[in-house]
Amino acid sequence: MTARNVVSWTTIISVYHHAGFPHDALDLYRSMLMDGGVRPNAFTFTIALNCCASVEDLDLGVRIHEEIVKDGCDDDEFIIVALIDMYSKCGRVSDAREVFDRVTNPSVEACTAMIEGYNGNGEVKKAMDVMRRMFRTGLSSEAASKLGFASMIRSCAMELALRQGQEIHARIIKFGHRPGSKALSTLADLYERSDRMIAAKHVFDCLVVKNLDLWARMVSGFARNKQYLNAFKLYAEMVAQDARLNPQIMSLAIKACIGMSGLEEGKQVHGILIKVSHLVDESVISSLAELYRSCGEYETAQKLLIHN
Repeated sequence: MTARNVVSWTTIISVYHHAGFPHDALDLYRSMLMDGGVRPNAFTFTIALNCCASVEDLDLGVRIHEEIVKDGCDDDEFIIVALIDMYSKCGRVSDAREVFDRVTNPSVEACTAMIEGYNGNGEVKKAMDVMRRMFRTGLSSEAASKLGFASMIRSCAMELALRQGQEIHARIIKFGHRPGSKALSTLADLYERSDRMIAAKHVFDCLVVKNLDLWARMVSGFARNKQYLNAFKLYAEMVAQDARLNPQIMSLAIKACIGMSGLEEGKQVHGILIKVSHLVDESVISSLAELYRSCGEYETAQKLLIHN
């Protein structure tokens, strides 16, 4: 190529960025600046800022911000979001907030970036303040479809803010939004940790793919709330769906059997453990022994402890 312009430079920088090579992309950005007569445009600045966020290069990010102000691009929506993200990921969430506050009517994407920034820096209450500000403005259904509900719910889960989580859930239903697996998993986690097991199970059932940690938390939540039959039913559902089991799940299932005095159900669990030895650890053996003792089978309990 004999003549490079901002489009060709931006294209190759973008290719390296999306391929997962942010350092190389930034090297190309620097080379572009050294190529006389070529100035970045708003799209170039956005990609460069995203790369700075990925590698946490605050110094270059600040220099790019200065160039953006000189070029009068600082009101571009994509640049605003990229600046908030860059400062947040570089640990300068206060600078991210300055960018955010300079915008009279921040976009949904900017609000979501600010919420993510606060979450990522452990300032959950401030994330929730931004969330409330969004809702106070009165969102259209179109804007609502762009909301980062997963980020908002994560703020609530981190603070165990049940009421706010319920409010977000209600808004999801109101807007007719179909949340993704991340938002649903986080919402189920919030309800489980808040001992709202009926709501947790309702959300959990909406998940097409359920991760093992959430399965375990749900079984544990039912057991913690003395809903032992529901805990065991959920374990049985895992077995029926050929979900990947582990010693923690098996121990929780046995404890559910203890809670409901379910000797036969416990023996079913024991049968699986005999066939699949890697599911057995000390806590599982201890739980099994406790089950047999609680059901009056002291000899079986003693044999378990002696032979394992």
